[in-house]
Amino acid sequence: MSTTQTTTLQESLTKISEKSGKPIAEVEAAYNSALSTVPASVKNEARRQKTALMIVNRDLTINTKSTAVAYQAVIIGSERTKDLYKNKHEYALKAYEENMEEALNTGLVRVDGDKVTVLDNRETVGGKPNKKFGQPLAANMFLRKLHALIRKPGEDNWTKGSITLWGDQAKLVVPLMKQVDFVANGDLKDGAYDLRAGVDTQFQIKEEMTDEDVISLIDDKYNDLFKDLSDTWSYHKTLHPDANGKPLPEFWDSLVITEGTVTWIQEFENSIKITLHDDSLNGVPFHERGVTCWLPKSLKHLITFGRKSIVTVVARTGYGDYYDTEKKMNTGDKVLQLTLLSIIGRPGLTTDPIEEGEQI
Repeated sequence: MSTTQTTTLQESLTKISEKSGKPIAEVEAAYNSALSTVPASVKNEARRQKTALMIVNRDLTINTKSTAVAYQAVIIGSERTKDLYKNKHEYALKAYEENMEEALNTGLVRVDGDKVTVLDNRETVGGKPNKKFGQPLAANMFLRKLHALIRKPGEDNWTKGSITLWGDQAKLVVPLMKQVDFVANGDLKDGAYDLRAGVDTQFQIKEEMTDEDVISLIDDKYNDLFKDLSDTWSYHKTLHPDANGKPLPEFWDSLVITEGTVTWIQEFENSIKITLHDDSLNGVPFHERGVTCWLPKSLKHLITFGRKSIVTVVARTGYGDYYDTEKKMNTGDKVLQLTLLSIIGRPGLTTDPIEEGEQI
């Protein structure tokens, strides 16, 4: 590229920066990201630059309705998608069946002939008047939360945070354990990023990362959430206890990072059961050291290791019935279970994945 072309390109980026109010580093990062999306069939370098500039100008200046800002992230955990309106629909229809008059008077439903329509009866949302008050409640409202290390283009340091995906955005394909570029709304809050996906949010892989790099970031930035596997159950039970010291069921969902040795992997229809053992529990029978973990089938590709591997997991704590493997029965006792948001083998401490066709 000639000096003249470079100067012209820089001048164009500067003009976009001035017009959009975005920092020049952010504009340059957006340009580089746009350039990588120009089809390979466009061979002429000048044409590729012009196309990338058009994309940046469109996204940062013409699309003025969008307030989304460019970010980079390494997403280390993906929550399961929740439908926030599912329970609302079920509650309203049940209330109508039990007391039709009250359901109608409280604005839960509307009846047109044989058709019962669930209504949005919230007068306010987020402290503001609900513009959809009294209107039919949407069939679904999907929500998905991602846990990530985040920074703005041009920054060197990563900061932990979360990205909330709403509606159709909750169905986005999310690359885990890779460096991605994306745009979102929000900013730092109490020292952590609190971001919300916009209509323009897409996760574009910027750079593949080694397991060593990802583990290093998790160990460094999420040290406050790390618990030894043997301490995770007691940690879980101390969160939000009631007056009698018993955990409230609705709070059995704390985020934790822990590690253990894989002793069992079994695939079911919608999930994969992984048993982790804590080898530091000396004196405890081997069959009582295991913690049952559930990995969504959609994250099966993360299992790149075999049994006897030492792995790190990002998880939500929960509980289940204790199954005594020697007596082959449920004892009725509640024990820790983990819902995995991601899983990664510790470099140098993993075994080869189980061969195709063998029971995992």
